[in-house]
Amino acid sequence: MELSTFFVKLSDSSETFNNSKIENIAFKKMPVFPSKSTAISDLVLACSCVWSLYSIYGGMPSIGLKPRDGGMASNNLASVWFALTLAASLLGAFRFLKRQFFDRLAPIHDLLSWLVLVIGLPCLASQFYMNAGLSVLGNLHLLLMLPPILSWLGKDHLLGTFISRAETNKVTGYLALASMFSMTGCAVYSRNYYQLLACLLMFSSSRAFDITEKRRLGLPPVDWLHYGLAASNFLLVAGLCRTDLPGMDKLRHWTGNAMSSMFS
Repeated sequence: MELSTFFVKLSDSSETFNNSKIENIAFKKMPVFPSKSTAISDLVLACSCVWSLYSIYGGMPSIGLKPRDGGMASNNLASVWFALTLAASLLGAFRFLKRQFFDRLAPIHDLLSWLVLVIGLPCLASQFYMNAGLSVLGNLHLLLMLPPILSWLGKDHLLGTFISRAETNKVTGYLALASMFSMTGCAVYSRNYYQLLACLLMFSSSRAFDITEKRRLGLPPVDWLHYGLAASNFLLVAGLCRTDLPGMDKLRHWTGNAMSSMFS
């Protein structure tokens, strides 16, 4: 997927990498054998998701965080993103750790990673729109789940027509791209600078994964994607909350001044 490889680190299993240019590109970028560095980066991503869920719910009273729109249940949609990413990254950590897990866990890992894009990302975008007071647009983003799901069903003839895996990946990639641009626009509209920084980090991490197959500092592109998403989770939580996270007040002040000068 052009930008469908976006977060679609989504490891396509080795036996399916033979008929499509899109799948061949993903094949070149993903490890096709156990990789401890990828297992570690998946584990780091999983830890960031645990921290995010804890911060949004159980950790809020202890570290002084409040949801932006005042309700403890208001960030439930965002938690779908963190929960699905947690499940996919934990399974990925096991998958890339040892050979006996690699092929066995591939189908489930692929499915969970796909669900992160198809369900998790629209839910995350929807949450930010609702927190910005644009609930109608937030609900519309939930409808973005339908095209890739219907496309996936179509490839199994359940809709009476065959849709290839490559075409399903294209639909998923367009969904991811639309959600990312939409979240970025929402961040600019609401002047949510944490959200804007998170979107830029997510986009740049996925873009670096898209355009290069070279190792950087000894790590494959997919590892940098994992680390970029882990760092963006920190900013996403800050964007979902009213109170600054520890160490973020200076960043808010700096970005606030920068954005005010740009859009004033």
